Order: sequence, then C-alpha cells, then structure tokens
Amino acid sequence: MANYQHKVDSLYSLVSNKNNNKLKLYNDIAELLLVKKDSALVYYIHKGLSTSKINSTRETIRAYELLGNYYLKTYRYNKAIKNYYTALSLAKSIEKKAFLIINIAIAQYDIEEVMESLEYLRQAKSYLLTVDDNELWYKAYYYEGLCYFQIDDFELAKQRWIKAQKYTKTLNSDLYTAQINAMLGEVNLLQNNYLASLNHLNTSILSLRNDTITDSYATALLNLGHLYVINQNYHEAEQYFNASATIFEVLGDKNGYARVLTEKGLINLFDKNIRQAYLNFNKAIELYSITRSKKGLSIAHLGLAKSLRINGDLTQALKSLNLAEKYAQGNFSDLLIAKIKLESGNWYFNKHRYDSALNFSISALALLQKANNYTELSVCHKLISDINYAKKDFRSATDHMRKASEIDKLIHEIINSQEYKYLQSQYEVERKQSVIEVLTQEKKFRDKTLLQNKELIEKQKAFIILGIIIFAFLLIFAFVLASWLNLKRIANNKLQKSNTQIAKQKEKIEAQKHHLQDANVELERLSIIAQETDNAVKIMNPVGSVVWVNEGYTRLYGYTLSELQGAEHMNLLGSDSSVDINSLVSVWYGDKKPITYETLYDKKNGSKIWVQTTLTPVLDAKGKISKMIAIDTDISRIKKAEASIRLKNRDITSSISYAKKIQEAIMVPFDKFKAYFPESFCFYKPKSIVSGDFYWFSEQHKRIVLVCADSTGHGVPGAFMSLIGILFLNKIVNEKGFVAPAIILNRMRNNIISHLHHSDAENESIIGDGMDMSVVSIDKKYNTLEFAGAMNPIYIIRNKDLIVLKPDRMPVGFFDNEERPFSSTSISLKTGDHIYMFTDGYYDQFGGNDDSKLKTNKFKKLLISCYGKKADEQKQIIIDHFKRWRGHNMQVDDILVMGIVID
Repeated sequence: MANYQHKVDSLYSLVSNKNNNKLKLYNDIAELLLVKKDSALVYYIHKGLSTSKINSTRETIRAYELLGNYYLKTYRYNKAIKNYYTALSLAKSIEKKAFLIINIAIAQYDIEEVMESLEYLRQAKSYLLTVDDNELWYKAYYYEGLCYFQIDDFELAKQRWIKAQKYTKTLNSDLYTAQINAMLGEVNLLQNNYLASLNHLNTSILSLRNDTITDSYATALLNLGHLYVINQNYHEAEQYFNASATIFEVLGDKNGYARVLTEKGLINLFDKNIRQAYLNFNKAIELYSITRSKKGLSIAHLGLAKSLRINGDLTQALKSLNLAEKYAQGNFSDLLIAKIKLESGNWYFNKHRYDSALNFSISALALLQKANNYTELSVCHKLISDINYAKKDFRSATDHMRKASEIDKLIHEIINSQEYKYLQSQYEVERKQSVIEVLTQEKKFRDKTLLQNKELIEKQKAFIILGIIIFAFLLIFAFVLASWLNLKRIANNKLQKSNTQIAKQKEKIEAQKHHLQDANVELERLSIIAQETDNAVKIMNPVGSVVWVNEGYTRLYGYTLSELQGAEHMNLLGSDSSVDINSLVSVWYGDKKPITYETLYDKKNGSKIWVQTTLTPVLDAKGKISKMIAIDTDISRIKKAEASIRLKNRDITSSISYAKKIQEAIMVPFDKFKAYFPESFCFYKPKSIVSGDFYWFSEQHKRIVLVCADSTGHGVPGAFMSLIGILFLNKIVNEKGFVAPAIILNRMRNNIISHLHHSDAENESIIGDGMDMSVVSIDKKYNTLEFAGAMNPIYIIRNKDLIVLKPDRMPVGFFDNEERPFSSTSISLKTGDHIYMFTDGYYDQFGGNDDSKLKTNKFKKLLISCYGKKADEQKQIIIDHFKRWRGHNMQVDDILVMGIVID
C-alpha cells in the first residue's frame, strides 16, 4: 500500500513541474489508481484533459479508455460504454478500433446484452481481417464463446473457444491457456462430459500454479467443486468452493463471489442446513443487485425459493420464485427457464395441486431433454414420479422413477470409472506437490521475515533508550526556555502592535504600486496589439462619432481618422448588414451588451469587402455608455467559401434527393400491402435522406411474403445495399417463385456473397457488408405464418401475451465462414393477433432522462400497450413515443417498424 501511494505521489510531483506532456502523467497516475478502483482516477483524468493545452490523440484515447475501464470495474456500464465510444471516435488505427469495439462488447456482455455483444464482436472481427493481431483475435473468439455459452449454445461456444485456443500457443500465455481450459471444463461439465471436464479443469489450475489470484483459477476451482457435488462428496466440494470464494473476494469480483455463495447455498440444502442456505442466497442477491446481473439475481432468488419451500414457508417461496421468473425474462438460457419451471412444479406439489405441478414439471422436462443436463433430468423425473404416485398413476410413476435411476446409474458409472479416478488422483498428487512447494516458499519467506523483525526489534530497543535520555534533557531545556520566552513575549507584544500598523500602511502602498505597474504593462500590450493587428479598430463616443482608429483600420479601408471625422454621412452599418439599427439602439440605451454582425463595406478605392464587426460598449462608473469600440475583421474569403459550399451542398442534396425518388420508386408503397391486411401500418424514418432499412412484399402461390431488412450502414451506402437486396428479392420470389422464408434467406446470402466477391482478398474492406432480415410467409387461407430471421426477431402479441419468434444469430452475408442453413418456425394465427416486424433503429435510440438506449424491454412494453388499438392509432403512439424519448438527441440509425392485425 505504501509503495503504491509512493508511486502516485512521485508521479504527481512531476506534474507540478513544467511539463508539456501532463496528460500522460495524469494517465499514469490513473492507471495506478485503476488497480485499487480508486474514484480519484476520474478526477485525475478530467484534470489531465482540461489542464493540458495540447494533448496527443494517443493519450486522449488512453484517458477515455481508462475511464471506461474504471466504470466497467465499478459496474457503471452505460458510462463505460460512453467513454469507450468517445475513445473509438478518436481512434485512427484498425487495431485500436478493434480493441475498443471488443471493450464495448465486453461491457455489453457484462450487462447481459448478449446479442448486442455478439454484434460488436462481429464488427471487431471484420476489422481484424486486415491486420495480424493474435491477442485481439483471441479475445474476440473467447468472448464470442462466453456469449454463446450464456444462451446455452454449447457447441458454438466450444467451437469459438477451440479457435481461441490456437492463439494461446502463439501468445505463450499461461493465463489465456487457463481461461480457455476453465471454460471448456465448465461447458463439458454441463454436457455431462465429466472426464473431459476434469481434464480441462486440471489443466487450467496447473497452468496457473505460480499465479493463483486470477478469475480463471477461481472458476476452475468452483467447477471442480461442482464435480464433487455430482459425486455427492459435499465436504470436498465445499473446500473447493471456499478456496474459490477467497480468490474472488481478493479480486473484488462480486459476480464470482455471489456465484460461489449460490453453489454453497445448494450444498447447505443437501445438508439440511436451511438457515445457512438462506443466508448464502440472500448475500448473493445483495451482491448481484450491486452488479445488476439479472441472470445472477434469477438464480439466487431461485435458490432462496427452494430454501423457503423446504422450510415450509410457501408464501415467501412463491414471492422469490416470481422474482426469479421476472429476472429471467429476456434471458436466452433454456436451462435456467427449465430450473424455474421445475421449482414451480415442486411448489405446486407441496400445495397438493398435482395437475399444475405436473404441467410445470413436464414443461421443464422438455427443456431439460433439449439441454440434456443429467443431474437436473434425474431430479425432474423423480418429481414427476412423485406427482404421478400422488395422483395414483402408478405406471407413470414407476416409469419416471426407472428413467431417473438409469440417469443416476450413468452418472455413477462415469464418476466412478477407472479413468476418471485415475485423472482425479493424478491431479490430487500434482495439487499436493504444488501446495508443498508453495508452503516451503512461504516458510522460507516467514523465517526470513522473523529474522528481519528480530534485528529490527533490537535496533528499536536501542533507539527507545536513547530517545528516553534525549526526551529528559529536552524536558529540562524546555522548562528553562519557556520561562525566558514568557518574559520576552510580554516585551514583544508592545512592539508587535506598532509593527502591525506600519505593515498595513506598507501593504497599501505596495498594492497601489503593483496595480499601477500592471495597468502600465496592460496598456503597453494593448497599444502594441492595436497598432500591429490586421483587424480594424475604431472608438466612438456615445453618439457614434469616431474619436480614434488604429493603423489596421486605415490599411483595411483606406480612410484616416481625419477623413472619417470630416465625413458628414458615414454609414455605420454599410450595405447588406445582418443587423438593423434597432439592435444598435438596444446597445446604446437597452441591455448594453456586445453584438456581432456582418456587413458589406465600401473601401476608399471603391472596392467592396465583407466585414464581421464586434460592437462593445464601455461603461463609466455610473453604468452609462462612455465609449463604443468596434473591431472589424475581413471575412471576404470566408464568404466566398460559404457560397461555394452552399452550391456544392445543394448539388449533393439534390443528387441524394433524386436517389430517394429512385429508392421510393423501387419500394412498393405500403398502402398496396393494406389490400391484403387493411389493419396494418408502417413507421419508416431514414436517418439521412435515403435509408439502409427497407421493406418488401409480394404475393406468390397464394402466399403473402413480407420482408423487413436492415442493411449494413445508413445513408447512401445503406441505400445501395437496400437496392441490391430488393433486386435479389425480386429475382428469388417473383422470378424463381420461392416463398419459404428459410430458402429465401439462404439464397439471399448466396447472392450477396457471390455478387459482392466476399471471397476476394481485394474486397476484405466490405467483408461485413450484408443485412439483418426477418421474412414471413402468410397463408391467409389456412391462417398460418412461417418465419425465418437473420439476426432480426418478430413479435406476435396474442391477448396481451408476447410471443417472440427468435432468429438465427447470423446475418445475410459473409459471417465467420458460417455455412449452416437458416431455420424456420411455423405458427397458427388467430383472429386479433398483432404481428410486429422491425429493425434495431427504434430501440437503439439514445434518449430519456439519462441519455441511454431505449432497449428491447421498453420496446416490448410499448408494443403490448398498443394491443387492441386501430393500426393508425398504434402508428401514432409509436411515433409520439419515439419523439419524446429522443428529445434533443440526434437520430442514431434508420428506423422501420411494421405492424399487422390479423382479422
């Protein structure tokens, strides 16, 4: 701590010296403070940005990056993202842009905006294709794996981590090796691959034997503990959890520590220690509330609900269960939803409401079979068996109990296999050897410290004895000195009063002297400025007569002071002035504030020049105008440039406006769609004149195909992509006759990749070009809807219940060599269903009281509030809400929202 403070003080002492690179020093201080999450960091960064007159772009980017890192570490995610964006706007190099985009993706991941995080990582990877930075590639793949892991897509997560693992060999980083193996261990654990999980976790821990204070080491320990829980060895599991908790606590990782507390709470439930489980779950909820982790809060409330139910408090258990379900909304984890449904089944079983219990349990079973989680499947089968037994359906009860036994037997065989035990024993030997080495080093260090302390104590004893002798001597001396000083003080009091009066007089004289010196220096400076400046300066009396002009005035206009004073009708404003005489009267007799205006003046030689004038009144002691100072600047060149720019802008705007007409001509008016669905609307608002968002529809084979798309970029580039998209859709649907949404998306992707030459090395700059798209095909005869999506979902609201049809997490275009086909979903429509198709421009808009994004949850609530209203009324509600939310902020993206009411 002392060494850390010494470094901070040393750097600050350098700042006080005359140094041109003060921002770098302030940044260095902030970097030290970041380790301690010290809030003083914000002060030093802002001081560095404001104090330094000339800041290098590199250090300015670093300053905003440090602010982003600080806010990320202290769970203020919106501020972190805002500072990363500021740094990104200044960055020039591809590597720096990719690095900052990855940081934004990490912040989005931390606030559980997983899909947004994946989108930013996709952008970062498109930058990295043109550079060779193995560490950034590693981070992009590692965090992509984390995102897919969060939404239970374990195979994609493993693919990304295996890709990241290749870079660890090049980087030769024990930390990265440990990170990847810790996560591969966790994902294999959830996939019941216990042998692979144990192997990866051991590799992770042994990679960091010399640096155990890392989140990867703590995560690996946590998952090893989980393996012991599966084996019902709770004592050993708790030892691993305690070791993991200690590391997370030292790191200040609240999410990690809360996760351990949740796991410990579940062990407490197995041991029937309900009180301790209750305490652990509540502490986890407290920590997750600080970090604002919705998924963590859902898991912790679920654990609390279990402990309350087991303790017989079903009323409070239901409240916690409802909170778990609330925080799980919008989460893409089927496993979490399954656990909540399973606990709901337990709750209804305890209430003897067996039909409801069975419905929830069967729903949980379907999700668990999809996730293929052995331990939870066994628990679910046992619960269904108990429910059927209570309902006297003994055949079903026996069947489910047999299935649970088969799963338990399978787990037991894996955990107790010779290979598993060999791996476990091998790791235990290595772990014990590692512990012996650490303890030996600690003993040597402790012995050395004891010896140093012993020598220090001997020295301190000698100093104490010497100090006592000196103190006694000083005490005697102080007594004598105090007596002498008392006598002298009485004499000095009289002298001090006299000196005080003299000093006051001297101060007054010195102050007057300095004031006169400063005034003379200032007058000298003003005189030089007035003579040498190219600006024309004239001073007028209160009635507007010129009493003085500088040499610059004569150089600019050609008139001398005597010529001005001899002129009877000098036009003070000139011609084509941007200010009227009333404004001048206001200066003289009204608010007496300076005004600036532009005017066209005649020079003495007959030529004309444009001049900008600043007219400033000078007031006397009574507040009346004593003089007027006019400073004129020649702005003729600026005026010519403005005229040229206006002409060019008019030409560009005219071209873009014509492009808009072309785009509107190609896009069929939405009113024609109302022939199929009279109760429908379209809110279409480009960010610029033309748009990258577009809609398209057609009727083929008695099916109505409707497309909602968001092209890469906006403005002119986006408009070009939208035109390409419309041409391809015409070819695929109208010419070829394809109406299945998944086939449309597959063929769109092939056309875009083929026609934009994404396989050519020369065209890597457009590697990210493509579009997000949702496609529906409606059969009005049979009232069915088929949907396929590329990044874009659609919402269906039925009786105020929201149904989300999820898209594939890949765009229509080149994406990470992704070759899997798009999938489709079919649903039967009912009268009164509201279908909404949209792009991300609406809910990505910044606004509100804290200038944050609207986000999907608020967007969903807005659409639900529109349910039951006429289409035109819905459209107006959506438009009005957008205007209120945006306020004075600029529109950030093109906007497209379409609504259909099934009649």
